Amino acid sequence: HLGGLWSAGLGGLVAELFSGLSANNFAAVTTAQLQSLSSDQLSSLTSVQVSALTVGQMAGLPTAGLAAMGAGLITRFSAKDVATLSTAQLAALSSDFSSLTTAQVTALTTAQLQSLSSDQLSSLTSAQAAALTVGQMAGLSTADLAAMGAGLITMLSTKDIAALSTAQLAALSSDFSSLRTPQVAALTTAQLQSLSSDQVAGLTSAQVSALTTGQIAGLSTAGLAGMGADLIAGLSPKDIATLSTMQVNSLSTAFVSSFTTAQVAALTTSQLAALTTSQAAALTSEQIPYLNV
Repeated sequence: HLGGLWSAGLGGLVAELFSGLSANNFAAVTTAQLQSLSSDQLSSLTSVQVSALTVGQMAGLPTAGLAAMGAGLITRFSAKDVATLSTAQLAALSSDFSSLTTAQVTALTTAQLQSLSSDQLSSLTSAQAAALTVGQMAGLSTADLAAMGAGLITMLSTKDIAALSTAQLAALSSDFSSLRTPQVAALTTAQLQSLSSDQVAGLTSAQVSALTTGQIAGLSTAGLAGMGADLIAGLSPKDIATLSTMQVNSLSTAFVSSFTTAQVAALTTSQLAALTTSQAAALTSEQIPYLNV
């Protein structure tokens, strides 16, 4: 039997012979025996042998052994196997992390995701990032999100984006303008209200155009004030009409003078009454004939 053979020297088998063990024999290897395997023996495992590993055996693999196995074999782990890996074992996969299948990535627990290094997160592929679930995204720290980079953040689903906390959104400061228009449209009122002036100012015209009327109404006065005059054209007349008097009052004179005639015509009586003297003075001769007065 395998236990007897092992005590007789199976642990010393050269890699070539070790890789010849059948899946059935290999499945009988104990945790202690696995921990005694050399890097050469582990790297010689076949995909069939790796697939035969049980959850208990996976938990017993030494970190050095995992690192020795290589990306080709790691992809053979079942999703259940991956979910049982310790944070130390995951750390050992540093150079091979991007080789995990999407099913394996989806199986990662919150604790495992929070243990990932910046290098591991930045090595995620677009397919892996897209495979992250809403629950997994909620578990990522702000540092984790910042490490992912703009290229991967664009791969997050609209559900993932809507599930981000305000602290997580703040971590996207430098990458906020990289969000796709569907992602921007998925932002909740609470998320929009949490945006900094810099984040709002960093919006592209396409992103502004993607904002719904409800989202525009939810922007904080500081956030709206941070929107550059060059982005005003992205607001529809309907968006303009939904602005609160406090929001209108927060607009810069450059913002007001940038209104199109259609936007000016959309201003309500209460909004016009909320204009400051400086804002009213900023209205151009082309805009004034379209005022609803």
